[in-house]
Amino acid sequence: TKPRESQTDSKAATKALPKLIDQADSILSSQLDKLVVQFKETAPDFYNKYTAARLIVGRAGGRSATDVKVVAAPATGTSSKAA
Repeated sequence: TKPRESQTDSKAATKALPKLIDQADSILSSQLDKLVVQFKETAPDFYNKYTAARLIVGRAGGRSATDVKVVAAPATGTSSKAA
Protein backbone atom coordinates (compact mmCIF):
# COMPACT_ATOMS: atom_id res chain seq x y z
CA THR A 1 0.00 0.00 0.00
CA LYS A 2 2.93 2.38 0.56
CA PRO A 3 3.94 2.69 -3.13
CA ARG A 4 0.32 3.36 -4.13
CA GLU A 5 -0.07 5.91 -1.34
CA SER A 6 3.09 7.63 -2.51
CA GLN A 7 1.76 7.80 -6.07
CA THR A 8 -1.54 9.32 -4.98
CA ASP A 9 0.22 11.86 -2.75
CA SER A 10 2.47 12.84 -5.64
CA LYS A 11 -0.46 13.15 -8.04
CA ALA A 12 -2.40 15.33 -5.59
CA ALA A 13 0.63 17.58 -5.06
CA THR A 14 1.13 17.92 -8.80
CA LYS A 15 -2.52 18.91 -9.29
CA ALA A 16 -2.13 21.62 -6.63
CA LEU A 17 0.93 23.19 -8.35
CA PRO A 18 -0.83 25.48 -10.86
CA LYS A 19 -2.88 27.15 -8.12
CA LEU A 20 0.17 27.57 -5.88
CA ILE A 21 2.24 28.98 -8.75
CA ASP A 22 -0.55 31.46 -9.51
CA GLN A 23 -0.62 32.51 -5.84
CA ALA A 24 3.14 33.04 -5.76
CA ASP A 25 3.03 35.02 -9.00
CA SER A 26 0.20 37.13 -7.63
CA ILE A 27 2.28 38.02 -4.57
CA LEU A 28 5.23 38.95 -6.77
CA SER A 29 3.09 41.01 -9.13
CA SER A 30 0.97 42.80 -6.56
CA GLN A 31 3.64 43.42 -3.93
CA LEU A 32 7.28 42.79 -4.74
CA ASP A 33 7.27 44.15 -8.30
CA LYS A 34 5.88 47.43 -6.99
CA LEU A 35 8.47 47.67 -4.22
CA VAL A 36 11.46 47.12 -6.48
CA VAL A 37 10.70 50.26 -8.52
CA GLN A 38 12.13 52.39 -5.70
CA PHE A 39 15.58 50.95 -6.46
CA LYS A 40 15.54 51.85 -10.17
CA GLU A 41 17.67 55.00 -9.67
CA THR A 42 19.62 54.17 -6.49
CA ALA A 43 20.51 50.55 -7.26
CA PRO A 44 20.15 50.06 -11.02
CA ASP A 45 22.11 46.78 -11.06
CA PHE A 46 19.75 45.24 -8.52
CA TYR A 47 16.71 46.61 -10.34
CA ASN A 48 17.90 45.33 -13.72
CA LYS A 49 18.73 41.88 -12.34
CA TYR A 50 15.35 41.66 -10.62
CA THR A 51 13.41 42.64 -13.74
CA ALA A 52 15.47 40.22 -15.84
CA ALA A 53 14.77 37.44 -13.35
CA ARG A 54 11.04 38.21 -13.44
CA LEU A 55 10.92 37.68 -17.18
CA ILE A 56 9.34 34.26 -17.40
CA VAL A 57 9.36 32.14 -20.48
CA GLY A 58 7.03 29.23 -19.87
CA ARG A 59 7.24 26.25 -22.16
CA ALA A 60 5.14 23.38 -20.97
CA GLY A 61 6.13 20.00 -22.29
CA GLY A 62 4.54 18.92 -25.50
CA ARG A 63 3.84 22.41 -26.79
CA SER A 64 5.33 24.04 -29.84
CA ALA A 65 7.46 27.19 -29.87
CA THR A 66 4.35 29.17 -30.86
CA ASP A 67 2.79 28.40 -27.46
CA VAL A 68 5.49 30.26 -25.51
CA LYS A 69 4.13 32.62 -22.87
CA VAL A 70 6.13 35.71 -21.88
CA VAL A 71 5.29 37.72 -18.77
CA ALA A 72 7.19 40.96 -18.13
CA ALA A 73 7.70 42.43 -14.67
CA PRO A 74 5.34 45.35 -13.96
CA ALA A 75 8.33 47.52 -13.08
CA THR A 76 8.99 47.88 -16.81
CA GLY A 77 5.33 48.10 -17.68
CA THR A 78 2.64 45.56 -17.08
CA SER A 79 2.28 43.27 -20.02
CA SER A 80 1.32 39.71 -20.66
CA LYS A 81 1.62 38.21 -24.10
CA ALA A 82 0.64 34.77 -25.19
CA ALA A 83 2.07 33.77 -28.56
